[in-house]
Formats: sequence, structure tokens, C-alpha cells
Amino acid sequence: MDDAQPSQRPTKPARRERLRHQKVALTNRATATVERLEQQRSASRFIDVGFAMYEGDRARGGSLLAGALAFRFFMLLVPYVVVMMAGFGFAADAAEQSSRTLANRAGIEGLAAKAISNLSTLSTGQRIVILTIATVALFSGARALVRALRLTSTLLWAIPVQPRRGAAREALVFIGAVTLSLVVGDLLGRARAQSFTLGLILTLAAVGLPAAMALGLWSKLPHDPRALWTAHWPGALLFGIAVQGLHLFTVLYLARSFTTKSETYGALGSAIAILLWAYILGRSVVLAIGLNVAAFRDLNKVDL
Repeated sequence: MDDAQPSQRPTKPARRERLRHQKVALTNRATATVERLEQQRSASRFIDVGFAMYEGDRARGGSLLAGALAFRFFMLLVPYVVVMMAGFGFAADAAEQSSRTLANRAGIEGLAAKAISNLSTLSTGQRIVILTIATVALFSGARALVRALRLTSTLLWAIPVQPRRGAAREALVFIGAVTLSLVVGDLLGRARAQSFTLGLILTLAAVGLPAAMALGLWSKLPHDPRALWTAHWPGALLFGIAVQGLHLFTVLYLARSFTTKSETYGALGSAIAILLWAYILGRSVVLAIGLNVAAFRDLNKVDL
């Protein structure tokens, strides 16, 4: 009786060859899908808007714009969290809770608070000094972010740079909007802790809040003068959905990654996690405005 031959594992060259064939097959399938959609572009407004959005994003450097916005979001988030912790005693609460709990209740602000929760050990005098510096940095960061948003909208709409008025008021309004979103996020987190079903319903309904805020923001940013405020609702809806998706990403993945990176790399790991969140948010903003531009051009048959 012949001895049973041991099963042969695929060699490394064989695995590489199989992976190469799979890559070629996926590439061919993606190319065929794009070509098929290109053929249907003239017959479908949704497909045409999607292609126009993609082409406009590539032509105007959407990834670079998102990176610039991410840096400004980061420079606003850090002093904002410091002000909340030093001025309102959020530090002690952040120090006692896990990253997952803070992310569920306060989103990325809760994770950032966790990273600098040692503020709770400072004396009153030290808190006053830090609060003063952080307040100035917060206002400066809000002004810089609003300026970056205005320039981003100007580039995506391909219009001349417009004079800027009321920068201080815009910065204060933006800080108020961030605070409102934080309060709503905390209420949703508490609701989810009490009832998953209620929390899920409120989370789905909460898409309307960032969408409404985005609609107001997009209509105030520079845009084609022919575009009415209703021209901004597609991007506002996309942004509202993206914000809720980003919150789920923060709770389900980023909170765990935040803890791991903080333990391994310290403050640098925390900064990396927060910058990743900021970049995704910046990308959402760029795509939302780009969608408004593409939809407006398609609906009105104008060339921007």
C-alpha cells in the first residue's frame, strides 16, 4: 500500500501568480464597469453628476484641499477641547471613562479630551493661564478654518476670490455650531446607553442636524452667484450622512485604535488618530461642495 502523499502547500511564486491574476481580473472588471457607466452617462443625470464630481475633484486637487482643511480642523479641535476641560471641568470626567465611552458620548472631542485629561491635576492658577491661551488659540483657529473653507469653496466653484467681511463674527458662529453639535452628540450617546433602539432612531434622525448646518454654511461660503440656496442641498445631505458615518467610524474603530496608538506611541499616536479623523472630515467637506458644483452645472447646463 502506497504511503499517502502529504498535501503540498502553494509555493510563494504560485501565490504571487494567483494574486497577480486576481489583480488583473479586478482591474479589468473595474475598467469595464467604468466604460459601461461612461456609455450611460448621457442618459442618466445621476451618473453624469457622479463623473463630473469625480473629474472636478481631480482637476482642483481635492485630496490636497482635504489635507489643508484637516490641519485647520486639528488646530481648532485641540484648543477647543482644552477650553472645555480647563473652563468647564471636563477633564476629571474624561480621565475616569474609557475611550469607547467618550467616543460614543462626545465623538472625537471625547477622544481628544482623553489624550490630555491630566489637566484635571493642575492648580486653579495654572488652569486660568491655560484657559486664556487656549481661548485665544481657539478664536484664531476658528478664523483660520473659516478662511480655509472660503478658499476651498472658491476653488471648487472656480470663481474669483471675493472680499471677506465679518471674519470675527463667522468664527464665533462656527464655534457655536461646534458646541451645538457636541451637545447633541452627548445627548445621543446618553440615549444609546439607555436604549439601543431609541439611540439608533435618534442617530438616523440626527443626520438632519449636520445637514442643516452644512446647508447654512455652504450658502454663506463663496459660490456661483447664479446658485440659489437650494443648490446646496445635495452636498448638505451628503455631508450629514458622512458625519454620521464618521461618528460610527470613531466609536467602532477609532476609539480602539486611539487606545492602542496612545499606549504604543504616546501623544504622537493620539495626534495621528485625530488627524485621520480630521482628514476624513475634510474629505467629506470637499466632496460635498464638489457635489453641489456638479449638480448645479448639470441642472442648469452651465459651464463653470
